[in-house]
Amino acid sequence: MRIQPPRLVCLEEREIQAIVTFALRILEDVGMKIENRRMCEHLAAHGVTWDGEFRVHFPRRLIEGHLEAERRPKDQPPRPVYKAEGGISGYAAE
Repeated sequence: MRIQPPRLVCLEEREIQAIVTFALRILEDVGMKIENRRMCEHLAAHGVTWDGEFRVHFPRRLIEGHLEAERRPKDQPPRPVYKAEGGISGYAAE
């Protein structure tokens, strides 16, 4: 059995920043297909660009605004951590 070290650093800060920058570009330029009209309407009411069908585009300023709002001063206690777990199982074919 292998035990993971408590602080495993796989990426440098510049690499993380490059990933985040590229993800923001994809969300803004390419967008996302959401096949739920009610969700698209809700997102559009909060600043997301919606094509009226199922394609939404998230403006960079909107995402950055939400990220900034989520940052907390160091003297504030951490927010509760919520975890979601899942898995896939199956049966062997005979």
